[in-house]
Amino acid sequence: MFKKYLFFFLVTVFIFLVRSYPSFAGLPLVEKGFYTGYGISEDIKDSQGNYKMVILAGRLGWDLNSLFDNNIPGELIVTVEPFINPVIDPGDNVEMGTHFMLKYGYRFGNFMPYIEAGTGLMYTTQHVKEQGTQFNFSDQGGAGLYWFFEDNTAINFGYRFRHFSNLGIKDPNGGVDIHSGFIGISWFFK
Repeated sequence: MFKKYLFFFLVTVFIFLVRSYPSFAGLPLVEKGFYTGYGISEDIKDSQGNYKMVILAGRLGWDLNSLFDNNIPGELIVTVEPFINPVIDPGDNVEMGTHFMLKYGYRFGNFMPYIEAGTGLMYTTQHVKEQGTQFNFSDQGGAGLYWFFEDNTAINFGYRFRHFSNLGIKDPNGGVDIHSGFIGISWFFK
């Protein structure tokens, strides 16, 4: 079992490193960062307890405004976010994968509020009765705020709602819903 999730993690890290060059499909890289936080779900049934995790993730963002001749007010960014999250309840496990997000924000002086949504792939070593597989798909959305304490460096505070399930690949497919808060730091290039 260790080999399966080690392989998945290494593929995720490889994608993160390969995609961190200054442009992707002609889009300029505008953000690099990482974040950490905490997530909890009360959806887990029976005697398993609540699903609790610590968030450890990276973030790379590419500018989509250039596709629209920079006619969109604010920032439209597509992000790739590899993660490896320790699951601390109901048992010591790990979830890992990559999220692909679309983020829109508008900068006001030193602040940039934003909204975001996306999907991704993940593998969890945690067996939960709501899921027939450990390989899952993850949909999420949220909002946050960047505080630029330097011109191109910002602290990021955010909230996300995340749902993961196996899309009916195998029963059961009850899914797990997680509320999370996070804090991170990002460097912007423009």
